[in-house]
Amino acid sequence: MKVNEEDQTEKVKQFAALRQRAEQALADRGEEETQSYLAADARHLLVELQIHQVELEMQNDELRTAQVQVASEREMYADLYNFAPLAYFTLDDRDIILDLNLTAAELLNGERKYLIDHPITPYLTPDSLQTFIQHRQLALETRVPQICDLEIRRRDQTPMYVQARTVALPPENSNRQFWRSAMTDITSRKQAEAKLATSLAEKEVLLRELNHRSRNNMQVICSMLSIYANMLNNPQITQAFEDMINRIQSMALVYQELSQSQNLSRINLRPYICDLVSLLEQSFALPADKVHFVLDDVADVLVLIDVAIPCGLILNELISNALKHAFPGDRRGEVRISLSASEAGKIVLQVADNGIGLEPGFDFRSAGRMGLGIVYSITEQQLRGSVVASRQPGVGYQIQFENTLYQARV
Repeated sequence: MKVNEEDQTEKVKQFAALRQRAEQALADRGEEETQSYLAADARHLLVELQIHQVELEMQNDELRTAQVQVASEREMYADLYNFAPLAYFTLDDRDIILDLNLTAAELLNGERKYLIDHPITPYLTPDSLQTFIQHRQLALETRVPQICDLEIRRRDQTPMYVQARTVALPPENSNRQFWRSAMTDITSRKQAEAKLATSLAEKEVLLRELNHRSRNNMQVICSMLSIYANMLNNPQITQAFEDMINRIQSMALVYQELSQSQNLSRINLRPYICDLVSLLEQSFALPADKVHFVLDDVADVLVLIDVAIPCGLILNELISNALKHAFPGDRRGEVRISLSASEAGKIVLQVADNGIGLEPGFDFRSAGRMGLGIVYSITEQQLRGSVVASRQPGVGYQIQFENTLYQARV
């Protein structure tokens, strides 16, 4: 610090000495020579002043031009801001409107001067107010623009829906926080969505009613067949009627599952198989401990109704055959059912029993009666799949088909 003071003192002494030498040099000159220098300096100074004056005038012209351009751009910006298709709001941490454009004023059906310095909260419904508070807080925490849908009430209480995109402004030299929100009128979109939802709900009710009536009509047919079968004295014809009733009930069960499902085009085969097994157990009225069903390997597989009904008919035939022929007399056993689906969409259905099996040389395709004929026909023609039959002991069937054969219609 002391060194700096000494340096400054030395510089002052040097300037003083230089001043003295200049004054002495001026005094040594003659008066005429001095006057000549003064006249030349005056002329030079006058020229310099004139140049500076011209420079100042040019700078003033440029400044005036810049001011006119700034005013024009400010006016253009104001027009773009006020007449933009988006409603712009600038809000503080108390939800006070600090600024808004004309589009925002029209959105709220009010005048701009009466909306500034007033809260925006009276124009938001209670639910939307809570949504906006959370939305605004998230914008502050993440510093990323946030988007949400809000329901507002205009000044005349007309309902309107808007989509708000809000960003938290950088903090200033105060403890207050500010937000800017751009809102778009989405009332037409919301009304269209509401109409679509209503239409879908009506169609859902209609489809459920159709499913319910289809199932009831099938039950009526089953009841008529059952009454007619009881009037006959021929056991073979009676059995044929009972087989037909079981087939119809297996199809009716699909519509029952659909009516209880959230999806009107697909059903889960796992609960359907469980219900079908219970239905056939009741139909055949077997002792409780005679046949045990193993369903542990039945997976949850969603299929369209176009697949569910053929699967139900196939299962009905295979399970019915096992209950009729696999366990004669007092013989007991089990029927194992498995169901799986690959990521590629291939479904594998297996039904196997540990009963007495079939005689050697039995041809499953040609020697089978109507039941096995239905299995092969439906699998190959309707499901475009394959049937593999085996003896293991007992009888086993493996049905494979693609779950991508049909497209959803609802």
